[in-house]
Amino acid sequence: FFLFFFFQAEDGIRDLVRSRGLGDVYKRQELEYIIADYNNDKVYIYTAKNNKIGEFNIVNSVFDGFGAGDVMGDKYDEIILASQSAQKVFILSSNGAVLSSFNFPFEKGDRLAVGNVISTWNNDKKEIVISKYKEGKIRIFNAAGNQLKSINARFNMFDGLAAGNVFEQWNGDIIVGDVGFNNICIYNSGHQSSKPDILSELLKDSVH
Repeated sequence: FFLFFFFQAEDGIRDLVRSRGLGDVYKRQELEYIIADYNNDKVYIYTAKNNKIGEFNIVNSVFDGFGAGDVMGDKYDEIILASQSAQKVFILSSNGAVLSSFNFPFEKGDRLAVGNVISTWNNDKKEIVISKYKEGKIRIFNAAGNQLKSINARFNMFDGLAAGNVFEQWNGDIIVGDVGFNNICIYNSGHQSSKPDILSELLKDSVH
């Protein structure tokens, strides 16, 4: 059997040979496990019961960004690939068809997440969030590739990036797992929250 670990529904999680995400790419009202395998250039889609229900070919590497979320506003979760080799962000359907793409200088150490981080409460479209560690910035895009916001953030190439509504506000939060300082920083609307140190301490107490 397979054992998966995930942080948020829209996030991409990587290891040495594959990236993973969660999304309702078939509009089944259920989340699917989405796995990009670098070894054979494939994306696999599984149900929660580990039944494979889809796959397609894709050229990807360990340095690419990978995630899922409804960035088109069509009630389907799209698959998002930020390609280092192509220097593009691709928005893919559940069968691998390219729905949209835009140029972006994605590099080794950059990270990608998907979430509703700056949209208003009645806007169902999610944004594409990319951290540029060399710039010390987190940049937020819509599906058309328009940059909606740029946030100054402490970030290095080993940190983690996620998006989710941590504080249950009208818009979501951007979460940075800071390896160098061993804490979690949370950004909302471009301002670092006063609560990340409290949150990181809670996590330290609960993880053994």
